[in-house]
This record gives sequence, C-alpha cells and structure tokens, in this order.
Amino acid sequence: MKIGILTFHRASNYGAVLQAYALSEVVREFEPDTEIIDYYCPEVEMCHYPKNVFKRQKFLSAGIHYYGKCKKYGIFESFRGRKLKLSEKYTRENIAFASGKYDLFISGSDQVWSKKYSGMDTTYLLDFEKDSAKKYSYAASFGFTSFPEGTKETYESLLKRFSAVSVREKSAEELMKNECGIDAFMSLDPTLILDREKWRKFAKLPDRSKKYILIYHVQPPVSLINYAKKLSAETGYEIVYLNSSYTSHRELNHARFSSPEEFVGWFLNAEYVLTNSFHGTAFSVIFHKNLVVELKTKLSTNTRSRDLLAICGLGARVLDPKTMKVSLDPIDWNKVEERLSKERTRSLDYLRGICKK
Repeated sequence: MKIGILTFHRASNYGAVLQAYALSEVVREFEPDTEIIDYYCPEVEMCHYPKNVFKRQKFLSAGIHYYGKCKKYGIFESFRGRKLKLSEKYTRENIAFASGKYDLFISGSDQVWSKKYSGMDTTYLLDFEKDSAKKYSYAASFGFTSFPEGTKETYESLLKRFSAVSVREKSAEELMKNECGIDAFMSLDPTLILDREKWRKFAKLPDRSKKYILIYHVQPPVSLINYAKKLSAETGYEIVYLNSSYTSHRELNHARFSSPEEFVGWFLNAEYVLTNSFHGTAFSVIFHKNLVVELKTKLSTNTRSRDLLAICGLGARVLDPKTMKVSLDPIDWNKVEERLSKERTRSLDYLRGICKK
C-alpha cells in the first residue's frame, strides 16, 4: 500500500517541518511506502518564500529582512531534501492526478485546516479524492474554536467524506461533534510519538561545553527574558537565545540560523528550557528537561502547551507573569511518562489501524 501525507512541510518553521518528519517516520514504520506529497499551497508559499516579503512589507523594511529570509529558506530547503521523502511536485491545478497514485491519504498534522494559514485551500480537506475509504487525518488542526463565517458547510460536507478524523486539540474534537456531528479522535502531535532515541540520533549537538539556559519563543514574550536573566544569575549558567534576529535582545548570546537537527540538539543539551512555544514545550518533555513555560504572550494564550502540561501533570511549570515565580522542584519523569504513554499508545494504535486498512 502506498500512503501520501499532506501537511505544511514547505513552511520555514521548525515545528512544521519536525512534525512532518515525525509523522512520516512513524507511518513508515507501519507502511514503508509512505511519502509526503510535495504540494505547493499558494498561501504557504506567500508566507515563506523570501521574495514575497516585498509584497507584504514596505521596500526598506522588506530589504532589511530579505537576507535573513533567504538564509532561513535555504536551511529549510536543505532539510527537506535531506530528511523528507517527497513526491513529485503538485499544485492545485494537478493535485487530482495524485488520486490514482496512492492507496490512502493522511491530512495533518499542523493547522492544515486553518483558513488563515492555507487560504481555505480545500486540498488539505482531500476534496480531490472521491473515494472516502482513502481519506484520513492525523492530529489536524483548525486553528480556531468556531467556524469562520460562511465556511461551516464546506468543512462539514468535506470532512463527512473522511473514513476517520483525527484532530490535535480538544476544542477541535468538540467542534466536530457539536457542529458537524462527526466523532473525531484527539491525537498527540507527531513529535511526541516518535521514539526519544530516534530524536537523540536525529539531533546535532551544539559545540558548547558550558551549561546553558535555552530560551525559545514564537510569540513575543512577556516575562520570559527577564526570568531567564534572573535564573542565569542564580545558577551561573549562560543564556542561549535560539533566535535568528539581529535586533532582538542583542545583549544575549544568540544561536542564529540553526538547522532543524541543530534546533533539536539545543534542547537535548540544555540544563533549563524557557519557552512559550508548543514544540519548545514538547521537546523539553521528550528530553526530560527542566522547563519553564510562559502561556500568556503579548498576542495570545498558548492553549496547546497548556493542554500538554495538563496531560503530563506539569501545570506547576507555568511562569506567573506578574510575580515571575514558578516551581523548579524536581520533576518525576517516570510519572510523566506513565501519563503520556497512554496517549502515545492511543495515537499509535490509530495510525496502525489506518495502515492495515
């Protein structure tokens, strides 16, 4: 059987490419003839292709960011060629030809059903495939808790043609049940179901002998940087700021333009991890790190990290933005793994069941 995965693998984003890698590796364990469909979504390309920065920003501002965009894009292009098993190139115009080349399709993980990120591209809802028996999702996300105006009918009609729907968040599971009458299955992010030892082998360790506190954020932090400086003063560990910017917090020691393998390596070797990112939280859990999570950023609240911490029983590791206090008591990782193992087993059983169809 040949399986095709549709996901956001072309995004120049660590979480996007690492979840794509993890899902394809796990599915390949059940069905070796598995590949990621190299689909070019116009909205994703607009967000991540370097030259498109000139379409979204004023010329001077775009010029300043262009070099970094090019370097980052090259790093992720290299990773895709090196680590992802990709199909031939597809676009919206020719994706229908993929129907006859695969026995089964999996849409997900990531926010592949988000109107914001895909531009309501129904390719990720597998509308090009007419055979419902071939249509599945894994840990797919909408990125919203209620359907945007005028979209419910499209989502409902297309998702009812899936053989099984797996989503990433509890809110998506409830949305499917309450609004569409679909019984969806909540699954773990693919990074959390790939074996830890495989991540260790995947990682490229930093050339650094001193112990360090790793900062990694996606959304603008509130208290994370100040808490890192406080923790550094208390422990004597230096700070490593995993951020490619040349203007943000120049007083910190930056780790710029890391490859995805180096990204994972920074987490593997850290003494502490301070993050407001879901995948920052996930890799801290995978490698049993001393983690501190900031849930409320300047733009939003990270509900995904909140849910993961709840599953793991690590709610005490949330940084209070007002008092800048958090529990640093030793974590019982055996208990954490006991809690996670049930979710891993459920998620893996779901994928295993798909591959045996």
